[in-house]
Amino acid sequence: MRHDEGVHDPAVYQMLTGYKHLSSAGGLKVEPTDLPHLSSALLQADQSPTAMPKAIQLPEIMKMESRVLPGQNGGILGPSFDPFLVELSISGVVQKPQLHRADGVSVDRLRRRSLLLREFDRDLNWQRHLAADRLNDYQQQALSILESSAVQRAFDLEDESPETHDKFGRHRHGQSVLLARRLIEAGAKFVTVYWGHEDQDWADGRGPRPANNPWDTHRNHFPLLSQSLAPRADQTLAALLDDLSRRGLLDETLVVWMGDFGRTPRISKPWASRDHWPGSNTVLLAGAGLGGGTVFGATNRHAAEVIADPVSPSDLTATMLAALGVDPTQFITDASGKRHRVSPGQSLWNRLPLA
Repeated sequence: MRHDEGVHDPAVYQMLTGYKHLSSAGGLKVEPTDLPHLSSALLQADQSPTAMPKAIQLPEIMKMESRVLPGQNGGILGPSFDPFLVELSISGVVQKPQLHRADGVSVDRLRRRSLLLREFDRDLNWQRHLAADRLNDYQQQALSILESSAVQRAFDLEDESPETHDKFGRHRHGQSVLLARRLIEAGAKFVTVYWGHEDQDWADGRGPRPANNPWDTHRNHFPLLSQSLAPRADQTLAALLDDLSRRGLLDETLVVWMGDFGRTPRISKPWASRDHWPGSNTVLLAGAGLGGGTVFGATNRHAAEVIADPVSPSDLTATMLAALGVDPTQFITDASGKRHRVSPGQSLWNRLPLA
């Protein structure tokens, strides 16, 4: 994997959307002209009805200096295509969305209310408008959620055994990924798990402080990786793959582990750490029928430059869509009616070894 963005904001945007941002500077803000997160594009490309929200994000929205990073929402498609956010606390407790029917409202009463609403819509002839059609889809999905106990139970993380909680890790990342597995099992199509902010000690004598991007290890790099970040990441990723395999879900689930760019091949001074390096990065793909233990592409001996089979963020998004059964060359329509290609890249799916 490689690209040209050495600043977090445009790098995150390109990795999540597949499109290069108009600016390569930092300090970017969310704009209605942003291209959509890949899961939002999937929502537009695949509009088959489902009770469970198809696109979900955990455990929080990524921020830099209190700014929400662009590329995480529906962008030009409009807010109705934003991924459904489910938050988890720092300790890994799920903030459950309110998906239950109000007391005293039976399923039959709920359905009669829906029929009455349809009559109003028909009389006002709202169905001619794209926005109203999307609103109607939301209303039908909301009704399906309220009728489905399976959707509601998917968020009940406490139903998992103590052994499973231990296996995934009793930390925010482990519990987020465990919840992601439950959501996929219940019918979600695309679940994005961000690492989330946490306190870090940068070994500068000031003690732990909040870090929005804990993997951005400009200081105290090796202790943070070896003692904190990598052990949790390894534990949770291994648990997820093993769990999906035992449940018979791994062959039909694509697991992607990635960041916004790589780190410098040379150790930086004076902090004995590693800085931003977009020229060479590693992305892990597993499941979905892929063969294990294979490498696509190659770098030079310093891991500084890609010297064979370079992959761009747009190629990655196209490959992920192809794995999900969506043609990455098809077009989606934004809120104004303008058409956009769902991914500008070339799918590598047919070039990857299968199991």
